[in-house]
Amino acid sequence: MTMAETRQTTEGVESAEAILDLAAAHDVEMPITEIVSDLLHEKVTLDQAAAALMQRPPKPER
Repeated sequence: MTMAETRQTTEGVESAEAILDLAAAHDVEMPITEIVSDLLHEKVTLDQAAAALMQRPPKPER
């Protein structure tokens, strides 16, 4: 459901993009935020998002 359909504030639509811009400026990967942004902008389905996150290779946190 899009913002135009609900006519209500959809949490995270604008803040996800701002967070990703800030992360990119500091060379920080934020895969969950990327997927949330893609979901909010209807670029992926929930099943696709879950699969994309599960397929990421594990690596140590900084």
